[in-house]
Amino acid sequence: RAAVLATLAFTTGARLLEVNEYQSMFTEWMEEHNKSYESVEEFSQRLVTFADNHDIITTHNSGNETYWLGHNEYSDLSFEEFKATRLGFMQPQTTEPRSLHVADESMAVPDSIDWVSKGAVTAIKNQGQCGSCWAFSTTGSIEGAHFLSTGSLVAVSEQNLVDCDYGLFKNMGCNGGLMDKAFKFVEKNGICSEEAYPYTAKKGSCQTCTSVAKISSYKDVTPNDENALKTAVAQQPVSVAIEADKSVFQLYKG
Repeated sequence: RAAVLATLAFTTGARLLEVNEYQSMFTEWMEEHNKSYESVEEFSQRLVTFADNHDIITTHNSGNETYWLGHNEYSDLSFEEFKATRLGFMQPQTTEPRSLHVADESMAVPDSIDWVSKGAVTAIKNQGQCGSCWAFSTTGSIEGAHFLSTGSLVAVSEQNLVDCDYGLFKNMGCNGGLMDKAFKFVEKNGICSEEAYPYTAKKGSCQTCTSVAKISSYKDVTPNDENALKTAVAQQPVSVAIEADKSVFQLYKG
């Protein structure tokens, strides 16, 4: 039944594989990622999307790019669905003066630096289906700064920011935000630990807990100044937002 529906759903456009080959890979992928669907119609739709993504992966990897793509937990999502549930950075709209970090020309900048190996970076986290990338970027640099200040690496709470740094002139939880606004919140309120305020990937009511880290100030790197960025990164992990609204990020492998 599902196989027949899937066959009908495939367009007459060129495919790299036969329908049964896609379906075999898809069912293996479903088992690997513990996926299930409520109807054969949904199964059919997701199979077609999986096949689309498989063709994108295969075509890309046959070229001479410096990176490769592969299947992952997002392989049954269209790129539009992926964007709608994973992106959340808001470009700043204000002309409010910002404190800028400028390049220190007297500083000896290393050719490279790995803050992970230096112990300043916590384990990889997953924002789930919530546009809270701004919160994860904020906590990453705060964790690094706290480590360099105290010698202790503590995972701090994105959920604390999602729930409590919320409002008209603040951030918007799973609907996006900006790291600068989150830094202002932490300057005033501090931030709780991940253990005390665990992540749920959805907006909840603000809870009270004991702050484990606080910052006294923050600076934005001078725009379009690579030397300023180098001197900033040489001193500590920094917060960044990347242009992830490109299809490569959905299926990126290495």
